[in-house]
Amino acid sequence: MLILLLYPLRKRLRFMSGWLNLIPFYRLVPRLREWKSRRALRNLPPLTDRLRHPFLRQRPLPFDFSPALKNASLYFEDDIKGSLWFRPWSLVLGARYEMYTPQDINWGGLFGSEDFVESQNGSYLNPRLRFRFEFSESTRLRMSWGKSSKMPPMTNIYQGPMYFDVVEATLDEYILVVDDWNSKEGTPNWPTDVDRNAFWNSLLAGYKHIRVEWQPDQNQIGGVDQAPDVDALRGASTVIWYSDQEYSVLNALFNPFSSRYNSLAGYMRVGGNLVLSGQECLKQILYENYPMTVEPADTTEAPRFVRDYLHIGSADYSGYEANKVAPWNYGYCFYGDNPTDAGEAFGLVDAYIDSVGPGGYPERGKWPFYVTSISNYKRCGLPGVETVTAYQGTGLEVFEMDSFLNMNFEGVPSSVLYLSGDNHGNSWYIGHPVYYIQDDPARQNFDKVLELFGEERLQ
Repeated sequence: MLILLLYPLRKRLRFMSGWLNLIPFYRLVPRLREWKSRRALRNLPPLTDRLRHPFLRQRPLPFDFSPALKNASLYFEDDIKGSLWFRPWSLVLGARYEMYTPQDINWGGLFGSEDFVESQNGSYLNPRLRFRFEFSESTRLRMSWGKSSKMPPMTNIYQGPMYFDVVEATLDEYILVVDDWNSKEGTPNWPTDVDRNAFWNSLLAGYKHIRVEWQPDQNQIGGVDQAPDVDALRGASTVIWYSDQEYSVLNALFNPFSSRYNSLAGYMRVGGNLVLSGQECLKQILYENYPMTVEPADTTEAPRFVRDYLHIGSADYSGYEANKVAPWNYGYCFYGDNPTDAGEAFGLVDAYIDSVGPGGYPERGKWPFYVTSISNYKRCGLPGVETVTAYQGTGLEVFEMDSFLNMNFEGVPSSVLYLSGDNHGNSWYIGHPVYYIQDDPARQNFDKVLELFGEERLQ
């Protein structure tokens, strides 16, 4: 700074000093409405996901609550001009001395390493230079360099109180059905949205709690499909979620690189009931390839969810191979679910795919590949079916597969049920899409399980 003050050539000193008082500006800005935090979510464990909670926010202080913020600036600039090879050039040397909330002058700072002006939030010397050379009337070379400083935001200097905004979960208003199946709706072999809605409407008809549907593609933010949020889940006595293996919001919800709050995990933490089914759901949650296993030492959100709420310890799947000369690898092998001893004890029944229509074979049922003329698919079952085992006996394996051709999947568990002992915190995982099961056994099994979850049927 001393060199700039003593520089002898065509010195042009521009001085600006002022105090900026932000208090009067609050009259020009609408007052920030005071937010009131809501009561804590029932049974929310302390310190649960506190760093990632979606409603952990700082309340901004009203502007008139903050003391005045003052800063001062000194500008020094020297504009040097000349010519080289008869072409003009210019060099601008300057510095800006920024003082944030200045308090006192320290004359010793002129010759030492200390600040010349002692400021509460710091004083900074920011040099800069600009050079310009004109090669011709239409061609110029410009170069510049500099340093700058910035006043921290008021929210960092004067922090408001921190609050948890949490929603009280009632968990007794409706059954929420999440239609997370979208990628195959244009393919005739897979159901349309109308087909699935009709199936679930029929399956859940007659219950005390009404059926509410959540369509991710109808609840978008910035053009992106959204999973049900806290407000949608707070009143759900049971969530029935079905998903395909591509572009699902279930997959996005458990993305390990996302900082978004996992509303489904939060719902389970406070005692919600969940029925989860579809294609490759565990792969979407865990972001792993089959076979997969969860361990007691796993601490990240996805394996904890599978272990602690779905009560699944390991999983594999049948795949999509369709070569009948290699039956040990044939993926279209799921014919149906047979109840295990544990399943029979609850009154669960055989549940086979709807392969033929009301008129019998070869009329197409809900699973049309069964009656195809293509030899490798004729009489085939569902592909990509997951097999699951309960985690260390905490859940019950209630169904096992009846497999077509591929005996590696004959009699292996395909569904895990967990019962907490009351009407909250129960889960049922089904390793295949329920839609393709025949209506009557599907309804009978759902009635049994939902009764165990505490759902009341009125008719």
